[in-house]
Amino acid sequence: MSTIAVTGATGNLGGLVIDHLLTLGVPAGDIVPFVRSERKGEPFVARGMAPRVASYDDAEGFERALEGIDKLVLISPPSLDNAGRLHQLHGVVMAAHAAKIEQLAYVSLSDPEERPFRLEDVELAIESSIRAAGIPHTFLRDSVYLDELAPELAVAVSSGELLSATANHTMNWAPRVDQAKAIAAAVSQDGHLGKTYDLVSPEPYTYDDVAAILSQATGKTIAHRLAPADEVIQALTTGGMDAERAKSMVDDFQAAIAAGKCRTTGGDIEHLAGVSGRPTPAYFTHLLERASR
Repeated sequence: MSTIAVTGATGNLGGLVIDHLLTLGVPAGDIVPFVRSERKGEPFVARGMAPRVASYDDAEGFERALEGIDKLVLISPPSLDNAGRLHQLHGVVMAAHAAKIEQLAYVSLSDPEERPFRLEDVELAIESSIRAAGIPHTFLRDSVYLDELAPELAVAVSSGELLSATANHTMNWAPRVDQAKAIAAAVSQDGHLGKTYDLVSPEPYTYDDVAAILSQATGKTIAHRLAPADEVIQALTTGGMDAERAKSMVDDFQAAIAAGKCRTTGGDIEHLAGVSGRPTPAYFTHLLERASR
């Protein structure tokens, strides 16, 4: 059995990837969570794992942390500073090259050529660096997590109306848990080297569809209404969403949908993990429960 390291282990995605590796039968002793401090690693020790401290900002230390590692799941750092992220990820890629790992499973972003969020230039550059360095790899291009909709769904349930500035164009966001299952499968099973997978919904859907699914989940009739961006932001903040988060959801995420930049669909999630990647009433219920905590 290969030893698999996972960066961002204490984050939402990294934690789910580790959970699914265990579900797929990878022994806890073969999973190495990379964490920012020994304290952060304590919950993993309690689960039978041996976490290692590794920093995106210390390429030499990262290379040392890779000693004895066969495969690496590389989840991008959370920084929105493209220059900083490029520097961090390049250092990790060079560390992976020096460590001669068997598979670098790089988690990047879907629709990179569309550049919907201005982060994709880094993802494309790092994918190219990995190829250029000749590192055995798998690219897993995540869509926006459907989970990002949770605060909007909660406001819609409270107000009885889902507002958006999306022009009701199609989107491809998939549940985070389904994407994590696909990533875990790609790194724990054979046959995925050299492949690029789009972890997106298998069919396009719109905010009209979101409202219909939300209605099924709650038993309430919730309609979608298109509105100017300022009105949508105001409705979200009035409904209790943080003002900065509301502005980002509308000006960044909804604007990308309206511009037709979240449209790639496909069956890679189901191919890898046997789950659909679709939005469902059950998943919306789960998101609402999380939003209420």
